Amino acid sequence: MKYPLVTIGVTCYNNERYINTCIDSILNQTYQNVEIIVVDDYSIDNSIFILQQYKNRIRLIQHEKNSGGLLQGRRDVISAASGEFIHHLDADDFLQPEFVSRMVDECLSDPQLDWVAGNVNVVDIDGKLVDQWDYKGFPSDPVQGLFRGYHTTSVPVPKNGIFKLSFIRDYKLSWYQLPHTTQGEDAYTCIKYLECNPKIKLIPDFLMNLRVHFQNMSANVLERIKMVIDLKEYYINHFNEMVYLFNPKLLRLVYNSDEYLALKYYTIAKDFLNAKENFGIPPYFKSEETENEINNNLWLFDDPIRKYAELSLRYSDSYSDELKLILAKTGENTMDVSNVVSSLITEGQRRLTEGDFNMARTSFETALNESSDSVEALRGLGEVFYALNDKKEAETHFASALELNPEDPQTLNNVGVIFHDRKEYTNAEAVFLKALSIDAHSAETYFNLCDLWGTTWSTTPPEPRRKQNLLDAVGF
Repeated sequence: MKYPLVTIGVTCYNNERYINTCIDSILNQTYQNVEIIVVDDYSIDNSIFILQQYKNRIRLIQHEKNSGGLLQGRRDVISAASGEFIHHLDADDFLQPEFVSRMVDECLSDPQLDWVAGNVNVVDIDGKLVDQWDYKGFPSDPVQGLFRGYHTTSVPVPKNGIFKLSFIRDYKLSWYQLPHTTQGEDAYTCIKYLECNPKIKLIPDFLMNLRVHFQNMSANVLERIKMVIDLKEYYINHFNEMVYLFNPKLLRLVYNSDEYLALKYYTIAKDFLNAKENFGIPPYFKSEETENEINNNLWLFDDPIRKYAELSLRYSDSYSDELKLILAKTGENTMDVSNVVSSLITEGQRRLTEGDFNMARTSFETALNESSDSVEALRGLGEVFYALNDKKEAETHFASALELNPEDPQTLNNVGVIFHDRKEYTNAEAVFLKALSIDAHSAETYFNLCDLWGTTWSTTPPEPRRKQNLLDAVGF
């Protein structure tokens, strides 16, 4: 029987107290074909000295400076892994002896599986069991479960199980960090993976031990609330509402009609209010200090509540009575136009990505009606017209956007594309280079510049500078 190699990646930073337990739990697995990769993020305690004692049993990657979080360590593991399957483990956590064996058995029983996850034991700093996270009541659709679960603490995340490494690499996946907090990277990564529609199986075994540290929970409350908001916003902007909301009433309405959108945004506003009213932490974390921190930071939910309530009212007043009650719970009944414009632009961008050009145009035009000097709305309309092959109208809107902000790199990129279409190569190059001088990390502009140079090189020998720029762009 074939026993595929399993990579277990451990991220370590100043974990001298727990790293032995972690590594030993891997070495003591009943399943033997395991590769251990440990990434030390420039520990300043005795972690490295302890890890050196395992030098013949592990692959050690040492950072030359601290990266500030788990992100780089996780990515290092993914890049270095040789196994058919991969599992990520923090240096203060540890595994049950049969963890790998059970996970591999499930994967081998169904070769189509991309991800197998189990239940979790929660232990204190001394390894004593304080809780268990059991997912038997979790919705069969993990996207719905994650969206609804993010005012609580217990959701399946990548650390609970193993992934098929080919799934990660085939889809060019990595490890990800939310925009406003370093917390929740595992949950955010889970969502990014779910976008690729993996085949998942949850098993009932408690195979992974998650260690909790009580002393730092009060400091983490603010970051946890930011995490909840960031994750929900990502769902709203990247998934169809029927995936994460599944409100049956939506099925009875014409898709994307005013009544449909009013109900959609009303439901989202209500969900954020529910998250605010039910936000909590496990009972073993509760103290007077943490309760005060929660109460002091729940106001962060008010902005998204107001944003989606106001957006619902823009489409229809069908839920006005309910929304007034919702807005009253934020301590404010007024509507913020900037929130509405931002939501309309986000909606327009999503519809544009989906190819729903009529709805995208409607969203951008409505945003302009609210704020006539919105560069993002003008640019979005230009992109809609370009997609509809009305390049003259597209150029008009891009020009209007640049009148308001001549340094907007995305609009400059779009103008460069139009110059390229016209075979005005010198102008196109100048505009792309200007965009990159403003935003040196725009992969789209680099790509367009490479495409331009590829077009012109067939007739014009490249200058040495241009050749080096192209090599740099490819490296980007």
